[in-house]
Amino acid sequence: MSRLRPYLAFMRASFSMNLAYRMHIVFWIFSDFIQIGLMLLVWVAVYQNSDSALIYGFSLNQILIYNLIVNMSASFTRMNPVWDIAEDYYDGRVAMSLIKPTRYITQIFFQNLGSNIFGNILISLPLSIALVVLGINHQIDITLLSLALYVLSLGMGLFISFYANFIFANLVFYTDATFGMFQLNEAIVRIFSGSLIPLVFFPGWLKLIADFLPYGSIQYIPTMILMGRITGTEIVLRMLIQLAWVLGLALSAHMLWNHSLRRMKVHGG
Repeated sequence: MSRLRPYLAFMRASFSMNLAYRMHIVFWIFSDFIQIGLMLLVWVAVYQNSDSALIYGFSLNQILIYNLIVNMSASFTRMNPVWDIAEDYYDGRVAMSLIKPTRYITQIFFQNLGSNIFGNILISLPLSIALVVLGINHQIDITLLSLALYVLSLGMGLFISFYANFIFANLVFYTDATFGMFQLNEAIVRIFSGSLIPLVFFPGWLKLIADFLPYGSIQYIPTMILMGRITGTEIVLRMLIQLAWVLGLALSAHMLWNHSLRRMKVHGG
């Protein structure tokens, strides 16, 4: 616990910083819920103009619940170190971080975790209440086991989200680009994480690409587990894949970070 104490300070500082910018919070909540509301209206329009009551095995109520759960899962797993690393890179704070008695990657993780917890209070909690009000258990069969597996899968999704985004964020050391890189990363994550549409809706070639990327393991897999769309041995297989992504991305992130540090030294950073 003593080893974690310095990192917990970073987490508390990040949480407090988010709390300090009240107007930022207002617009953050407003924009997120506007996006969720618009997506629900889009799905209502799609089903009203469809000849079938089921699309890829989803009824209208089920696809609406899917959207609420996947957005709740997105909030639980939201880790975006791109801006933190970019700011540290341009301000020269990376060099200062190297002389601290903390590991930079772990520091950035806890900073993002502080923002993550803050976001969950504002976004995930209202979405959870909305799901209860809508009577989620009348639409899908949620058990204590499926809920426990969802939480476990979501935990691995959190680490996959962080390490995948950390790897992407390291491109700042090679391109000096931030805004464009951030936009590209956001687009890739939203498409291949299943937050826009379930991955099962993808055409064969695009579904194949999605299966080879880690993003589906962040939000889509936990959501499908909770909805009972993944059952039995497939749950074990999917969660083993998640674990493999966590370990593989963690190793890749540390290797890339060490290379980025050498590159900064070459350029006099």
